[in-house]
Amino acid sequence: MNKFHKNYQELCKAIVEQAKDDYRLALETIKNNPQSKRIKRNLKRECEEFFAGDWIKYLTDEAGEKIMKDIKSEVYDENK
Repeated sequence: MNKFHKNYQELCKAIVEQAKDDYRLALETIKNNPQSKRIKRNLKRECEEFFAGDWIKYLTDEAGEKIMKDIKSEVYDENK
């Protein structure tokens, strides 16, 4: 694997990880403060659009719907 390809893969992974972190933050904020500011609800919506859209398919082999489901389970798991 050449350096360009490796750097490209690392960038793709970083984009997906940031989207996961953003989605988790938005869900946790909304969970802990249902009256939370509109900005977190907008962030949640934007993340959901990203995970449901075409770009996710170019960045990772993970299914966007599964990513969202896993994060929702993590955030809303009452056994934590």
